Amino acid sequence: MTLKNYADKLQKVLNGIEENKIKSLESLLAKTIKSQGIIIFCGNGGSYANGSHIAGDFQKVFSHYNSLFAAIGDNFCSLSAVANDINYENTLKILIQPYLKKNISTLVIFLSGSGNSSNLVYAAESLKFIDKNVFPVTSISISGYGGGKIKSLTDLPIFFDLKDMEISEDLQTIIFHYLKQMLINKLEKNPENSNKYNQRTKLNVVS
Repeated sequence: MTLKNYADKLQKVLNGIEENKIKSLESLLAKTIKSQGIIIFCGNGGSYANGSHIAGDFQKVFSHYNSLFAAIGDNFCSLSAVANDINYENTLKILIQPYLKKNISTLVIFLSGSGNSSNLVYAAESLKFIDKNVFPVTSISISGYGGGKIKSLTDLPIFFDLKDMEISEDLQTIIFHYLKQMLINKLEKNPENSNKYNQRTKLNVVS
């Protein structure tokens, strides 16, 4: 495989993503940010790293809205304690619970290459039993390999019909980098901040 082959493969899958689902995710993020809500990212391995990256990036950009972005696993002491003292399969289910607040809009975003990791699946299953009139939680999954088990457990499943772990993880980051730019255009009301950010996204062509 050449780099062009890899890029073509990624582009083909990217073009096949349902645009309406990305727009729905954008709307959910905008609503949650504006309401000072909570956005939680869950994943394993590379998908965890993507979630940590995205949470940190969004927290910096949208901190003035007083919304909270968190990646389960950034507190490794808690993660390892639950995994050691209880079991690894229930780590996410247990560590998500303290973030769920009465009458606070919350998004739980599951990032997965396969969509079949047991700790993600158990956590997504547990959210289906939450009283959403009290705890307004919406679950989202972004996964490859046709979506895996998790796609049927989340409110908004976004998945790729592709058996390629690396490209699945690439797409997670691409989607949220795209959404960040869209949300900055929609939410950022401080001209100085907007101008600073726009300098980062301009294409500088050197002749």
